[in-house]
Amino acid sequence: FRNDSSFRSTNLTLQTARIDPMIEVIKSQWGLTEADLIRVPICYYNGGAYVPSMINSAVLNGRLLVSDPQGPIVGGKDLLQEAFVGLLRAAGVELQVHFLDDWRYHTWHGNVHCATNVLREGFSPSIWAAPPESNGTLWFLR
Repeated sequence: FRNDSSFRSTNLTLQTARIDPMIEVIKSQWGLTEADLIRVPICYYNGGAYVPSMINSAVLNGRLLVSDPQGPIVGGKDLLQEAFVGLLRAAGVELQVHFLDDWRYHTWHGNVHCATNVLREGFSPSIWAAPPESNGTLWFLR
């Protein structure tokens, strides 16, 4: 795909027209900066992710369950897995990373989060609570 101009053009267009604007909304609504984000690479092809997306993962008891991207193997290591773990460590994320083969879900346009149920403790106070100064309006983390 390296020399496929259509593939490259499609991904650049998605990045500039869809992904970047969504990221800007998230940053402005949640008061985040670029330093708060971990940019995980993904390529799209024929309307879906080319490989299983490592973005749609699940946290479970100090572990991060991640779709196995099934990237190129060099020296016995998956380069996409290595890059992902490197991004996490550079950002100070020390969760144990477990790559799971969810290829079947990928072919159905899903990922690890589609195949898992995780019971979590809620926030205290609840993120859906209405603070006294809100006049009953629901709020989300700012």
